[in-house]
Amino acid sequence: MIHLREVLIAAVFCVAAASLSIGKPADAERVCSALEAIVVPVYPPGAVVRKVQGDVVVGIAIGGDGSVTSATLISGDPSLAESARASVAQWHFGKGPLADKLPKDGEVAVRFVLTQGVISLTIEDKRLVVQVPSTVDDPTLLDAGRVLTFLGANRAQPGFPRDAPLANERVVVTVDARADGQVESTRTNSGSQSYRVLAEQAARAWTFRPIQMNGRRIRLRGEVVFNWRAA
Repeated sequence: MIHLREVLIAAVFCVAAASLSIGKPADAERVCSALEAIVVPVYPPGAVVRKVQGDVVVGIAIGGDGSVTSATLISGDPSLAESARASVAQWHFGKGPLADKLPKDGEVAVRFVLTQGVISLTIEDKRLVVQVPSTVDDPTLLDAGRVLTFLGANRAQPGFPRDAPLANERVVVTVDARADGQVESTRTNSGSQSYRVLAEQAARAWTFRPIQMNGRRIRLRGEVVFNWRAA
């Protein structure tokens, strides 16, 4: 029997086919794939005192040079809104392996949360969300979660293991990368052992686009998902 062997990196394969529709903001994947520099607001002290938290949604227009040409408040608490809008207005975008064209527009949600932690990224409802804790543990680290996949510069793919039968497998690799985009460490906690070994080997061969946060390059942490399909 002839087996179709295929390894897919979760979410990456669908980006190239994404397209902009007139009147609609670019999908979050398009925005993430072009991300170069973000500015994260300081949690407004008055909002902390009054225990105000929540999302501020900002619509952005992106110019041909990658700068944000306009940042418009869509929704959010007034005590948080201007801080979020002014910060997102300073973001910058550029072309990359998954972004042969710059998105023309998009939406960003700045999520203010009364907690202690690190700045993090996620995608919800086709919108990029940046979470800002009231107390930031490490300003040199960005927890990109699954968004890390879209920040990849070189993305190695594993083959099938020689010491295990073909199988449909899914392995999540947690990756820590230095500020220069080189992988520092990897770890897994799911999947069969043979597939985990291959997934970590592939993830260690990845490199990531250097990302700036508040004017300096920062370390990245997140997850890369490998899916094997055997039929």
